Amino acid sequence: MAAEEAQRAVDAGASAGLVYPSHGWLRFGYQKGAAQDRYRAIYEHSGLPLILFQYPDVTKATYDLETQLDIARQPGVFAMKNGVRNMRRWDTEIPVVRREVPDLQILTCHDEYLLHTMFDVDGALVGYGSLTPEPLIELIAAGKRRDYPAARAIHDKLLPVTRNVYHRGSHMEGTVGAQAWPGGARHSGPRHGAFAVAAAGGRCGSRNRRRLALRWSDLTRGGALTRRPSCCAWPNKVP
Repeated sequence: MAAEEAQRAVDAGASAGLVYPSHGWLRFGYQKGAAQDRYRAIYEHSGLPLILFQYPDVTKATYDLETQLDIARQPGVFAMKNGVRNMRRWDTEIPVVRREVPDLQILTCHDEYLLHTMFDVDGALVGYGSLTPEPLIELIAAGKRRDYPAARAIHDKLLPVTRNVYHRGSHMEGTVGAQAWPGGARHSGPRHGAFAVAAAGGRCGSRNRRRLALRWSDLTRGGALTRRPSCCAWPNKVP
């Protein structure tokens, strides 16, 4: 079914696919090799370039290091969206992935741990980008420069947003947090989609980012989120 859905996406014009684990794995886990087979089947059937999605460590759908490396080495897999949400695993596994699969683009999806993860990545694939794209682009650039003081300043500036939206019992509650901004703000459109931001370049110009997403100045005043971003700035070109 996933392979057929990928083919339909290709037919509709998709240029890449973010592969979620099978829903049943969240509760029951998966057999050894099943995740590798899933990515292989999708790519062989559709030819769609794929992004490896690393789920949180607290779920049974998270991939151990061996599985991550196996998938990352497969034809068609060009990036990883990593949301393991266990900084011990992040600090020990990301350097190995970098060393073993150097061409793999690594994207953080840790909305609540952006500062910690920003120095190890090529970009971000985060819902946070729907809220404050400009500061996130600056944060990625600071991380690539290894400029901790600048990155820390951006982090501290964003902290009121992070606390209100993402410092919750589960990071998945961030959608609720964004929909119910302090002061009664409500999201009037569809549910947030993931929004990738990069340090430089991409397919979405600054004018569109300003038009489609909340400006930082609006957000700090508790403005209402009324639009869903429909474009993204990608770290590198999709194969």
